[in-house]
Amino acid sequence: MSSLFSVSIFVASITAAMTVNALSSNVQNLRNLEDRRIATVTNSISAAFLTANRLVVADYASPDEIFKAFEAGVAGAVIFDGPIFAYD
Repeated sequence: MSSLFSVSIFVASITAAMTVNALSSNVQNLRNLEDRRIATVTNSISAAFLTANRLVVADYASPDEIFKAFEAGVAGAVIFDGPIFAYD
């Protein structure tokens, strides 16, 4: 039973790593974001940065809402403060 658990954990870790790599591999710099609608949280540092760089920003009230927009295909990218994502 414990070997099945270990294999499950191993497969889940590999899958998560592959998903993160696939999602982040097509964005290398800001130019890769020019043709995308970018979801971020209203009045955040990320929103100010994106606006200052003249990127298309879709403001949302919370991190949960920006992920829902991305999953629904409304937004082509998500940018927000990493430490806040890690905390949530």
